[in-house]
Amino acid sequence: MFRRVAILALLIGACTAPQVAPSMAAQAPVHLQGSGIMNTGPFRLEGGDYTVTWTATDTGSITVGCYHGASLYQTSGKGGSELLVNEMLDGGQTRSGTTHVYNVAAGSYYIDASSGCAWEFDISR
Repeated sequence: MFRRVAILALLIGACTAPQVAPSMAAQAPVHLQGSGIMNTGPFRLEGGDYTVTWTATDTGSITVGCYHGASLYQTSGKGGSELLVNEMLDGGQTRSGTTHVYNVAAGSYYIDASSGCAWEFDISR
């Protein structure tokens, strides 16, 4: 009798074991930098949510400022774009900001920068 109770307790314990959530795929941070209007080279993002931090600096010789805009695109051309930044900087100014991108599909991406500034982007989980 004791043996049956012990086996039953083991079976019940095995059935009620907590479920472990699947871990997100590892993702090394992505660092990109450039100046002016350009597309970055492609980089891979695993699926999930990301934080995008940007910095832009007006490096012009005249102090009129610069516009800094950029969007994230899949290299496959599928899906739309994700606006990352849309800012105007005063002459000689450096500005930084952060935005979040949600439910990114795993794949190859690039940033389309439409900027008159020197810029950097850091993409991380």
